[in-house]
Amino acid sequence: MNRFVLAVIVLLALAPMAFGDLIHLRNGRTLEGEIVSRTDESITLKMKHGNVEIFKSQIKEIEKKPLPAEVYKQKAAALTANDVDGHYILALWCKMRGLDAEYSLALEKVIAISPDHAAARRALGFVRKGGKWVKEKARPELAAPDPAKAVEIVKTVLSLPQPEGAKELIEKLRSFDGMTREGFNLCVQSIREWRSYKPVSPGEQEVKFSESGLTCSVSIPEGYNGKKAVPVLLSLHGSGQTSEEILRAWKASAAWTRMKKECILVAPQGESSYWWKAEATIRLDALIEELKGTYNVDTNRVYLSGFSNGGHGTWHYGLRRPDIFAAIAPDSGLPLSTAGDGIDFRSLKNALNLPLYIINGKEDPIAPGPRVALVVRKLLKCGCTEVVRKELPGGRRIHAVEAWGEAYEWLLKHYRSTLPKKVQIHYDGTGAKRACWVELIKPEPGAKVSAEVRKGYIEINASGAAKVIIFLSDGLVDLDKKVTVRLNNKRVYQDSVKRSPASALETCLARNDRSFAYAAKLSFDLK
Repeated sequence: MNRFVLAVIVLLALAPMAFGDLIHLRNGRTLEGEIVSRTDESITLKMKHGNVEIFKSQIKEIEKKPLPAEVYKQKAAALTANDVDGHYILALWCKMRGLDAEYSLALEKVIAISPDHAAARRALGFVRKGGKWVKEKARPELAAPDPAKAVEIVKTVLSLPQPEGAKELIEKLRSFDGMTREGFNLCVQSIREWRSYKPVSPGEQEVKFSESGLTCSVSIPEGYNGKKAVPVLLSLHGSGQTSEEILRAWKASAAWTRMKKECILVAPQGESSYWWKAEATIRLDALIEELKGTYNVDTNRVYLSGFSNGGHGTWHYGLRRPDIFAAIAPDSGLPLSTAGDGIDFRSLKNALNLPLYIINGKEDPIAPGPRVALVVRKLLKCGCTEVVRKELPGGRRIHAVEAWGEAYEWLLKHYRSTLPKKVQIHYDGTGAKRACWVELIKPEPGAKVSAEVRKGYIEINASGAAKVIIFLSDGLVDLDKKVTVRLNNKRVYQDSVKRSPASALETCLARNDRSFAYAAKLSFDLK
């Protein structure tokens, strides 16, 4: 082994030890950089790509290390004037540490000692022509964004305890707008790897979630270790019942053999008339966020079920958050209005891309067969294409466990689609403002939107809101071609759209969902 190779090995082994401040977080991660400011609550860390804010409550220990620039000076001073290998190794060390100016300076010293050092010449932009090294003119118009650097920034942001504090890093990602499809897909892949999760002991447990204020009976599947994303079933109890009763009912069903091995079951404890009231949406929203922060949730396989009042709640919440769930299964419930004055038929439009498995007793006095049949007809009229109805003989069933096993098998076959070709929203003042790739901004009660990808263009009809935003990806339209958008029978856009890893990361963080990595977004005024 020659001296140069040995020196490179030593350098690579020792390099991580000289990188400024080491911030050891309570979640087990370590961040490297320079602390540039402090407050009573947080520190600002200057990292390779920009500054990030970290709350002190999330920090376990701060380990002081020499700054990279200081280490460079020490290393450079220790080298002899004619040590070409030493100066080139030092250049590589600078590149690893993001010391661009020092990197160039070290390479120039290499060339001063050895003018024909090919690696150093090429690194500085020289080409060999006619036996001489010639500085190649930069052609920035031909330079393409380096996806590897974008991926590095994405991974850095997702490693932070509060990624929303990394605005500077996300802004730096905007310099990569206009990436090729292949480069953008590398960024999406790194986003979908998401964050690390702590292992949780399998089995049944009672968990109090602080943000939602809900205590839940939770079943963690066998073999869960936090490394692999798993499906989640949220199951709502009926009036006068408890979350423990819902858990016992699932354990008595034919579904339990599979469920205890593959799915996280969450049964929240609520008030008797809680689930189909407007305030339930707020608490369940908070619970969903807490579940995604606590467990490694497969966000494309989140399901909702409920019995009686929980059945009403399944209709209510599922229709107001249709882009959260892969499928829902209401049992002995109806899509009641929040005022409790009858069925809310208008909200059924939100189920366009939401598969439903509906269970009812034929002579149930609360959700009787004829009323459920009417709801099914209305769903089909709204364009819903996947509606299964399981009608049991007789009256009301206390947990129709004979149907739950079949319902579970049906639910787990469904994966949420983030890119359906058509979406529609009806907003009632508390419900859905968004459906996958379409979002209403500042909607008023009664606001609505229908959007569809047609051959060669996107057709949108919307009213009752300040703006409508559409999120685009190559799975929806070909972003290598111009995109045409028609809004309320008028062409409002016809131009190219740049793929933006910053927009993809922002959307995923805003929704706390790794699957919404849209390449771009367009906004249109409605007023």
